[in-house]
Amino acid sequence: MSYATIAAIPILLWVGSQPLAGAAMLAAVVGLLVGVRRAHRLVRCVHECRALTFDLGGEVRITVAQHPTDDPS
Repeated sequence: MSYATIAAIPILLWVGSQPLAGAAMLAAVVGLLVGVRRAHRLVRCVHECRALTFDLGGEVRITVAQHPTDDPS
């Protein structure tokens, strides 16, 4: 038996006895995974593009960028 199987047994028993809490936990885990993936994509984009753009709908777009400086410090 693997450690994942051993850990899954009490979790499955808990979800079986508390289905509403189990569904809430599943939704929270899925939301967390989606948020982490989006944050990783955002960090990668900012790192590559050196800018961050927010679309506020319609024709409004805000771009935050840092231009390189000639300051030797």
